[in-house]
Amino acid sequence: HAYRIVDSIHIPVLIVNESHQQYDFKMITAPLDETFHTREKLPMVSLFGFAFEAKVSIIGLQKGSSKDSCAHMQSIMNQASKYVRVKVKQYQDKLISTKNEVTDILLSASEDKADLLVIMSSHEKSLAQMFSVAYAQQVTEKVGMPLLICPIRLSTITRGSSV
Repeated sequence: HAYRIVDSIHIPVLIVNESHQQYDFKMITAPLDETFHTREKLPMVSLFGFAFEAKVSIIGLQKGSSKDSCAHMQSIMNQASKYVRVKVKQYQDKLISTKNEVTDILLSASEDKADLLVIMSSHEKSLAQMFSVAYAQQVTEKVGMPLLICPIRLSTITRGSSV
């Protein structure tokens, strides 16, 4: 039910399971992919990283193997690194090859021992995705840690802030 609420509002939503006992975040993981809006979550990642003095882990999801795809993903990772490194004390990143984004994101967050996972509310839709369950909904249903879901166009909400 949480995803239906998230999908209908236009502000970031923090989802925390009622059994979760930890009240701070020391490791924050955020995946990046090649979609247009993927970097829009970085202001919230940086804000939470700074506020909780957390280590931030950016996971680059490489879906394609062409030179253009690899160069594009590397460019996205470089931009993310430059943005986040100046805002948080501890930062790490890694690029992984993926075939199943949801499974790989959750595995990477688990390997990081993440206390918070930050994703976007949706991706651009391809024809194949039109007949499958939404990406954010899949993550919401399977995640075992707190999840921050940022809506598309988050940058227009945070514009003018110091983040």
